[in-house]
Amino acid sequence: MLPTFRTDEAAALLTGVVAHANSTLPSLAATASALYLLAHAHSTGWAYPRGGSDAIADALIDDLRAHGGVVDTGHRVGDLSALDWGDPAAGDLRCWTPPRAWP
Repeated sequence: MLPTFRTDEAAALLTGVVAHANSTLPSLAATASALYLLAHAHSTGWAYPRGGSDAIADALIDDLRAHGGVVDTGHRVGDLSALDWGDPAAGDLRCWTPPRAWP
């Protein structure tokens, strides 16, 4: 296999960006996401939140609470059937976890 990058840092950069794609790797979708992120970063610089990445989670939680939501943490969930899902038809979904997160 021929080397694609001149430096290990360039290969690591692309690998890191591709890892942000929420799709199977390798794939066309992951490649497209990576190219978009790299082009955006090249044109305007890397975006980062003021206050660090925790600021994003904090803002999401603040918005949820402002709309009457509740965040309940500290409970180990070993089986999805043990969760109280509320009434999704009424907009009451108490837990959302992507299927890929579970074995």
